[in-house]
Order: sequence, then structure tokens, then C-alpha cells
Amino acid sequence: MIFFNRMTDYGIMIMVHLAANPDHAHKSQEIVRKIPVAQAAVRKLLTILTQNGLLVSHRGPNGGYQLALPPEEITIHQMITALEGAVAMTHCTSHHSTCTLLPSCSISHHWQRINGQVQDLLAGITLDQMSKGLERKLQT
Repeated sequence: MIFFNRMTDYGIMIMVHLAANPDHAHKSQEIVRKIPVAQAAVRKLLTILTQNGLLVSHRGPNGGYQLALPPEEITIHQMITALEGAVAMTHCTSHHSTCTLLPSCSISHHWQRINGQVQDLLAGITLDQMSKGLERKLQT
């Protein structure tokens, strides 16, 4: 089973929340009220997303977090990579593979192709697309 960890799910939820109002500087307390995740986890995720260039942080009374790029320029692939590391379907598709079977493996090229297609799919889905449903949900 392909499974991203819970923190990645929460991080993407945070990004979708910020994308719904990208011009507003969102405080971590506000995010915790909208996304019921522990404040320590939200702060950790905000730090990771900022360090990876997906968010910018503004200090001061009017400060908070904003998207570093427009929502249509941020992809699911970028978010997952920031939160999890490189997407790799199998050990041999990892950039740091130490698999000793790789030189004689008859299926690794198939895994490479599959992994590339998964990465392309994730790169083709933007934060803007993910946030469209949230806009409708917030209006009801």
C-alpha cells in the first residue's frame, strides 16, 4: 500500500486552508481553530513548509504565514516532497538506492517508469485545484 504519513496529510490540509485566502497572513492559532490538529504539530508543519520555500513567514502583530507562490504554481508533488522527501514507489526508485540486486534486476526499469508516472500525476495537481472544494464548503 502506498501511504503518506499523517503529518503529510495535515500539512496539505494547512496548505489548502491557506490557498482559500492566499492574500491573508494566517496566524498559527487561526489555523489550529480551522484544522483541529495539535498546535505543536501545526507549528512544526509551518516551519517545514517555510523551510522548503512553500510558505513565507511574517513577524509582528499583523504577521502570519502565506503561500510563497500562487496556489496554481504549487503542486501536490512539491508539498509531498517537502513533507515526506522524494516520492519513491520502491527502494530502487529512490535517489539513494543501495539495492544490491539493481544491476541484475529485470523489473527495476518498470518501477522507474511507474514511479515517474506517479510523480508526473502529483506534479499535475495544483494546490489551486485542491482548494476549489474548500471554497464551496466555506460558503455553506
